[in-house]
Amino acid sequence: MAKRVPEGEKPFRPVDAALVRSVISPTARQGNTAEETAHTMASTHLSIVPEKFDREKRMLLTRSEERAVERLVSNFAEEMRTPVKLSHVLRACTSLILKYEKEIIEEARKSPKLTRPPNGDMNGLSDFEQGVSRILEAALQQQ
Repeated sequence: MAKRVPEGEKPFRPVDAALVRSVISPTARQGNTAEETAHTMASTHLSIVPEKFDREKRMLLTRSEERAVERLVSNFAEEMRTPVKLSHVLRACTSLILKYEKEIIEEARKSPKLTRPPNGDMNGLSDFEQGVSRILEAALQQQ
């Protein structure tokens, strides 16, 4: 069983944060482009150094999308046999798209040009988002 660190005593951390930063710093990765280094640092940083969740991003869903997403999360939690919230799934999706950022950008570069319609054009927005979805799907299927 884990012991609590006595008050005033520094906790044991076998891998110090300074060591992690020095390993993933741009100077430690000679030969990488700035883009590759930034991508590696961002994905490594997300998985190694926990940060406070203090940024909020919002999106609107239709009622049917909301029901479908809630059903998915509920079924996912049931199969995992543990409580799962939508935020857990969305954070995992964020981690996934950041992990495959290079592939997603390459797929976007190869795809036909998409033009974002105005917010009031529901059919146009739906088509646009389906195009974005196809790009993401194609990039992730390469893996």
